[in-house]
Order: sequence, then structure tokens, then C-alpha cells
Amino acid sequence: MAYLYSLRPYRKTTYRQNVGGALFLAFWGPIILFLVGISKSVADEDGRIPAWLVNALGIVFRGVWGSYDRVWKGLFGDGERTIGDERDEGDEERGLRLGEKGVRLE
Repeated sequence: MAYLYSLRPYRKTTYRQNVGGALFLAFWGPIILFLVGISKSVADEDGRIPAWLVNALGIVFRGVWGSYDRVWKGLFGDGERTIGDERDEGDEERGLRLGEKGVRLE
């Protein structure tokens, strides 16, 4: 529980993160929405989608993460962690010692 209390939500803190997030969504969003829309129309009565669509979704999501790791992150900054947060380092260890409102659990 202490570790979970130590986690902070992601916040965009730079202009580059805002621009990168918008461009990333504008590029990948329509592709993903299209495939999700298709999945509703081709799913069987149990909600299962065909193997070709499962494969297509896998390829797209590998593309999403690959493009993020290789291109977007370098151009626009980290979208997985808040940049400039002074508490970025060491919170996991501190969270194991601290409970809610900083009460020691040791």
C-alpha cells in the first residue's frame, strides 16, 4: 500500500509534451478508432474478432510503441513520466517506508 501511495499521476509539464501528445494522437488515433470500429462489425456473437484483425491490431500497437520509443520520445520528451518533478528519483524506496500522509510503516 505504501508503494501505491507514493505513485503520482503523469502531468505534462512542457510545451513539447503538449505538442507531441496532440500530434501523436492525431496520427495514431484515427487508425486505432478505425480498427476498433471494424472490430465491432466483424465480431461474432460471442464478441470474438477474426485472427486477421487481432494480427492487424498487434501490428498497429507495436507501431504505436515503436514510434513512441524511437521517434516521439526523442523529439517531444517523455510521455510516461512527468519531466521536472523533483520527486522523480527514489520515490519507490521512500514509498516502501512511508504510508499514507508520511506515517512510517517500518
